[in-house]
Formats: sequence, structure tokens, C-alpha cells
Amino acid sequence: MKVLKEKIQTAYFKAKGGYGSPRIKEELCRTGTGVSRPTVAKYMKQMGLKSKLARKFRVTTDSNHKEPVVDNILNQDFFSFSPLKKCVSDITYIPTKSGFLYLTIVMDLFNRDIIG
Repeated sequence: MKVLKEKIQTAYFKAKGGYGSPRIKEELCRTGTGVSRPTVAKYMKQMGLKSKLARKFRVTTDSNHKEPVVDNILNQDFFSFSPLKKCVSDITYIPTKSGFLYLTIVMDLFNRDIIG
């Protein structure tokens, strides 16, 4: 029983938590350990191992729009000799239960400080 639990745990972490009892059972059977899926499920539950559910990919960027696009005036030159001469920003979307939160930062390229 202890050996089987160790094999289940090894297979689980080898798959980075992405395998549930059916896949772990298949993995163990491939390596020569005959075990049933309910047994694997029972031991996984005892050890507190749950498979991670993959989230569906959501497209958050629409590049095919008719809005004007600002010229790239930095031209990949991210070095600045004085403060507040070159600033860059980025936005990220944070999914929550009630929708997306939007986080925008502004960074000064002179000393890499976040200024906004």
C-alpha cells in the first residue's frame, strides 16, 4: 500500500498535478503496476491530491481593429539618460469571480521605477 501511494504521488507530481485518477492509473499500468482506477482515486483522495483543471484560453487582444496605432518611437531603445524622458506602460487582465480587473503600470526607463 505504501509503495503504491508513493508511485501514485510520483506520477502525480511528474505530470505537475495535471493528471487525475484515470491518467495516473494508465501511467502506472504502462510501467507495470496493475491497479484499478477506483483504487487510485481512493488513495489520491486520502493524500489530498486533486488534478488541476485546465482553463479555456480566452483571447483578450483584438489586433484587427480600425483604430489608429501609435508609432513606435522608442524603436527598441529602452535606455534613458535622464528621468521621465522615456516611460513605458503595460496592461494585464486579472480574472476574478465577478469579471476582469485591469492593472496598468507606468515605468520610467531611467531607473526602472514604477511611477504610476
